[in-house]
Amino acid sequence: MAVSGGAAATAQLLYVVSGHLWGVGGLFFGLWLIPMGWLVVRSQWLPHLLGQLLMVGGVAYVVSTFVSYIFANADVAVGLLTVPATIGELWIVGYLVIFGIRNHSGSHPDRTPGAA
Repeated sequence: MAVSGGAAATAQLLYVVSGHLWGVGGLFFGLWLIPMGWLVVRSQWLPHLLGQLLMVGGVAYVVSTFVSYIFANADVAVGLLTVPATIGELWIVGYLVIFGIRNHSGSHPDRTPGAA
């Protein structure tokens, strides 16, 4: 089976396909932030505002993926829509590295104090 256009056309096709796959991957980059933010809010182990920012950032990231496909010259808007997700991700990483999670030793009724 021969590919018409030669090696240069094949390389260009793979380049375009790669770009579109990164676009689809952008959906998943945003979608995982929504349940993570929800868990942060529900658990109360991390700041409430952090959980809300993660959920907003996840929605904005998903919207940015659609905006990039609908509007060809919307690079600035797409970049701005990913800012909340970036801030939320950096905040949670920094918070976990510096502070960890809050101690909830009384939240497990099946564990006795002092038991390992």
